[in-house]
Amino acid sequence: MEHTRLKYSGITGLRTGIAVIAGAALVLSLFLSGVILHPESIGNNGRSLFIIDTALVLLFGAVGTWALCQRSPNAGASLSVGSAVGFMLGIIHILHHTAEFFSYLGENGRGLFIIGAGHTLLILALLCAGGSAVHERTGSILFSIAAGICSAILSALILVAFGLSVNLLFEPQVLQRMREAYLSSGIKDPGAFIVRNAMESALDAFLRLPILALILSFAGGMANLWVNRRERRTIIILALLMPIVFAAGAVLLWYANSLERSARPPYIMVGLLLSAVSLTSVIPVWRIFFNKGNIKGQG
Repeated sequence: MEHTRLKYSGITGLRTGIAVIAGAALVLSLFLSGVILHPESIGNNGRSLFIIDTALVLLFGAVGTWALCQRSPNAGASLSVGSAVGFMLGIIHILHHTAEFFSYLGENGRGLFIIGAGHTLLILALLCAGGSAVHERTGSILFSIAAGICSAILSALILVAFGLSVNLLFEPQVLQRMREAYLSSGIKDPGAFIVRNAMESALDAFLRLPILALILSFAGGMANLWVNRRERRTIIILALLMPIVFAAGAVLLWYANSLERSARPPYIMVGLLLSAVSLTSVIPVWRIFFNKGNIKGQG
């Protein structure tokens, strides 16, 4: 049995590592293609953007190499959940990017808000669920965080690879949507402007997603730990409060959409915080009520 678990862990690490390394190689090749086609993209601060993006992609590749070497059952469980969540997040990123790029929403604020809010809430839910699931399997907060970071890296590589491909294949359409920014950029080559903008967006994804994953996977793991130690009455109260807290966060996000852009950040931050807090406990509470059935104090 132990040999089987170790073999499964090795296979999981191998698959996850190969996926991350392949994603890193694809993104790096797309960066290089864009720079070769449009050398002006690395002029001025574009060079530093290219260097930082490249360094982060190589770092992600190193994480993939680390995953290849993992053989412990706990590491296998962490990588299994992390890769599954990463692929799901990657698909969600692609759908979100496609909806924004190819849609005809234009200035339809409500439509853009629904797409953006739905995308964000799905990210929060999956990262929290992943951290909770890994803690349930391993009993380790560190492995919960490792799974979250793995999922963020994989999803970021998927998102950036898709975004770069779209930018290279649909340069005229991209430029049409960003014409004002291009005209004020001072860059002569439209393709170079698109490549540099893509590098800026990639840097944001490479930094933001792993940090967000670290926080939410930690919160999901801690929620699982906390809920497992509570009595039935406490868990029932928590189950009743979760929808209320989530609804309050959703209402704040909806209200923020009706305000001027400069007045939105406080309401958006509080709305996302309330939504995240409610989502961190959904998985452990659901599991205890519908799967485990041995809540403390139930007798």
